[in-house]
Amino acid sequence: MSKYMRLLTVMSLLLGLVPLMQSQAPADWATVTGRVLDSDGRPVAGARISIFPKDVGLSGGMPRQPITNQDGAYRLVSPAYPGRTRLCAVKESAGYPNAQYSLFVSSTDGKMPEVSLTPGGHLENIDIHLGPPDGIIEGFVVDAGTRAPISKARITLHRSDRESISSSTLPPDGHFSYALPPVLIEITVEAPGYLRWTYRDLATRANGIVLSTSDHKKITVELKPE
Repeated sequence: MSKYMRLLTVMSLLLGLVPLMQSQAPADWATVTGRVLDSDGRPVAGARISIFPKDVGLSGGMPRQPITNQDGAYRLVSPAYPGRTRLCAVKESAGYPNAQYSLFVSSTDGKMPEVSLTPGGHLENIDIHLGPPDGIIEGFVVDAGTRAPISKARITLHRSDRESISSSTLPPDGHFSYALPPVLIEITVEAPGYLRWTYRDLATRANGIVLSTSDHKKITVELKPE
C-alpha cells in the first residue's frame, strides 16, 4: 500500500470515529433549561450562565457558557458533576456580576439555584431569579500627561467588610466596568512605570466607593509616571 493510500485510510478511520464520539459524549452530560428573570419577573436577555460544582474539584476548562435569548431563556449542556451544582446569571453591563465570587455577593442578590446533574438527565424550568441590580463603575486608565490609554494596567478591588479581593489586568485600551455591591469597595490601579493610584471619595474623604443600585458612575484614572 502506498504512503498516500495509508494516509487516506488513517483519515477515514479518524473521520469515522467523530460521529461515534459525538453520540457517546452527551450520555455523560446533562441538560438544564430555564429562564433568567429580574426582581420584577421580567426576562433578562444577554445574560451568561455560570456554573459552580460545589462538591467536586475541577480539572480542565468549564463547559461553554450559554447566553439567554430575548425571552430570558437558556439551555445549558454540562458535564454531570457529582453532588450539587450552583447556577448563576451574569450580565455586568446591567448590574449583575458573577455572584459566585464573594467580592460581588450582596444581601440583595436573588437565591442562586442548586441542582443535581445526572448523566443524560434533562432538568426543565430551572429559573434564575435575580435581585435588584448593583451599581456600576466604569472608566478608563490613561497617562496623566498625554491622556493616552495605558496598557498592562492592573486594577484591584478590595471589599473591606469581607476581606475579599479581586484583581485583573485591563485590556490595551484601559477600559473597565464593574457591577459592585452597595458596600465600601477600595479601588487601586497600578501599571509599570507609574505611581500607584487609589480611589478617594472627595465628599466623604474615604479611600473607597459605595454605589447604590441606581448608580452608574464614570471616572477617568490618571496615572502619573514615576
